[in-house]
Amino acid sequence: MEEPDHPQRAIAPLLYAAFGAQSSQILYIAAKLGLADRVREGHRTATDLSRVIGADAAALRRVLIGLVALGACRESDDGQFDLTPLGEYLRDDHPDSVRPRLILNGEVHYALWADILPTIKTAESASQRVFGMSFYDHLARHSEVGSVFDRAMTTAGWVRYRFRPAVEAYDFGQFRSIVDVGGGNGTLMVEVLKTYSEPNGIVFDVPRLAEAARQKIEAARLSTRCEFVGGNAFEAVPAGADAYVLSNFLISWGDDEALTPPSKLPQGSRSTRQAVACRMGHADRGRAAGRLSLLGHRDDGSHHARRLRKSKRLRENPSRIPSTSCCGRIQPHGGNPHCRLHLCD
Repeated sequence: MEEPDHPQRAIAPLLYAAFGAQSSQILYIAAKLGLADRVREGHRTATDLSRVIGADAAALRRVLIGLVALGACRESDDGQFDLTPLGEYLRDDHPDSVRPRLILNGEVHYALWADILPTIKTAESASQRVFGMSFYDHLARHSEVGSVFDRAMTTAGWVRYRFRPAVEAYDFGQFRSIVDVGGGNGTLMVEVLKTYSEPNGIVFDVPRLAEAARQKIEAARLSTRCEFVGGNAFEAVPAGADAYVLSNFLISWGDDEALTPPSKLPQGSRSTRQAVACRMGHADRGRAAGRLSLLGHRDDGSHHARRLRKSKRLRENPSRIPSTSCCGRIQPHGGNPHCRLHLCD
């Protein structure tokens, strides 16, 4: 359908999208079986690969041909396959590997997206129907799923393209102590502390992430300046810090829920206490429907900012933030007069 005179050329984009489920499953299989890594090791035919990974050679060849169609592989005349520059991103050891994301989509998100129609009609999350519990409870109760999710959230260029712009644009060096609320495995906090030598940090998130965060902190040799604290941001956050970071956190909740964590920020007399709320990947509107299937009716994040601006509680921050974010200040819900909240949306 790429030929200029093909009768279906006009609708080709819609047809490609309609068959996207097949493409995503081909990529999932490649990621799950580690095909890119095996090809890189020198196993280049369907027969050879099938022996190494334990698959049917004929069926696997269809997958490899599918990867050729997707531009991730190329096939030589003698039936050998090799990775294209695009296919290199399927490797597990690539610094911008998409492998964890493809496995997460194939094993977790795919089932939820398939059940999105009732969510559109009722605003109930697909996770409640498919898993019998909220998405984040599902991650907590199934450690293997949680581990896949955590890897997906910190690979595929997250540090380079999402965290680094905010870290470099905002002056975190003005603080003595920082708490990253919903800090996951500590990737963002590690980048902050590696960039700024002045502050100490606390990574605050659900207890299941403790070990992963400690490993990340130790690997960066920041154990003397950073620690992990487990808890629930809707109940309380660690007290005593100068700044509180909420990165890609508020967008997971509706308006009223999103204002709860800021209201939990500690009261105090420090005039310098601030909070920095970051949402990276502002242009990725395509993820809105996916987030809807996971969490039920939620705003895409920009609505929070528009609502705060309209209510006069958001003032523009003079800091220059790259195109992946914009920045403002709001008076936290709950009336804490000693904490300014900076919204990088």
